[in-house]
Amino acid sequence: MRTRTKALSAASLLIVLAATWIGYHFWLTRPVPQTSYYGILLDKDGKAEVNYKLGDPDFVESDTEGGAGRALTVKAKAGDPNALPEGRDFKSYNVWGYKPHLWVTFRKSTGTVGEVQCYSPNVVVSDCKPLLGINIDDSEESVTNRLGAPTGGGLEGTTKGLLYHDLHVMVLLARERVHTIAIGLYQKVQ
Repeated sequence: MRTRTKALSAASLLIVLAATWIGYHFWLTRPVPQTSYYGILLDKDGKAEVNYKLGDPDFVESDTEGGAGRALTVKAKAGDPNALPEGRDFKSYNVWGYKPHLWVTFRKSTGTVGEVQCYSPNVVVSDCKPLLGINIDDSEESVTNRLGAPTGGGLEGTTKGLLYHDLHVMVLLARERVHTIAIGLYQKVQ
């Protein structure tokens, strides 16, 4: 009788310990709001801090009429059609690009980072650091299994966006595979 009681007590203790470990593991690996990617702090770092952490950008996104959205090469020689306009330097732009595929967008209202995005044009896993266990080339199903149902997003051409507003995360997919991972201050559309 006594041996049986000891065995039941030991088994109960093992079950409690296993359940505690499993619960602790799930708590540690749960998705939490993201505030940093590539060491860049969302809504905290300004242009000077990003420049200090990542160096001078390779590209900026043009913000001039007729050329908005076009990538300009920061170190291009004068006369090059992709050179910065005379009298402007990269610090006057709000979207900076780093080789191979990292883009940092600054908020016009505050001058702080509003989005950090890594894009892999060839869907190569090593192009971007994982975020919340999501990697380049992951399937849409694996993203939703990991993060749950998105709170926003949609289709635009051949690209599907999955937005997780509460996590500050956006994932872009083409052909059901992740090609872009980003953190940002995304607004819910009402």
